[in-house]
Amino acid sequence: VGPHLIATQFRGFVGFSEMHMANYCFGCLDDDVARLALTDLCAEYARPCFDLATDTGTDEFGKWFGGRILLADGNRCVVCLDLLDQEQMRERTASEGAKREDEKIYGVRRGDLGDHGPSVVSLNSVVASAAAVEFMVAVTGLRDPQPHLEYDGRRGVIRSDRPEPRPDCYICKGGRGKGTGAGAERHILSRPGAADAQARPCGS
Repeated sequence: VGPHLIATQFRGFVGFSEMHMANYCFGCLDDDVARLALTDLCAEYARPCFDLATDTGTDEFGKWFGGRILLADGNRCVVCLDLLDQEQMRERTASEGAKREDEKIYGVRRGDLGDHGPSVVSLNSVVASAAAVEFMVAVTGLRDPQPHLEYDGRRGVIRSDRPEPRPDCYICKGGRGKGTGAGAERHILSRPGAADAQARPCGS
């Protein structure tokens, strides 16, 4: 194994070029607009993508924390399982005028409210480790990987969930495996330039 590190955004030219040559992808994002782009890109090149997410919050039973691992492999994804925060995505992609109108309605700057929980290293480690195990069994053939795991930190358990995906999902079924024919280049936000990092050996 000869790993190499690429310090660049995945929607840049270098990141895009490297990603579509990968065998597997791991998504560890807290922005659902970027999560959707990554999911779509991996589907168009038929690359299995482990989508990892963690969060914390409070409900009627008190404080909660947890996370999930979803293997998007053409049978399910964050779109057909309705795992995207539509309000966050609308806010991320809204025009400045629309954002100002929202602030008038809410009486506070929406950015001050926040849209995701804090990053907790121990919580992230649990989810990342579980994802690494599912990746290991997938590539070695020890068993089939679990398609969807949910970590309930309040109860201290990881459970396997098998929700039914939408049979007409445009991510899983529409453009999967079509590559550039599905317009994958639309995900590139920047072209080659000085800002793009070069691949280098891991640790350098």
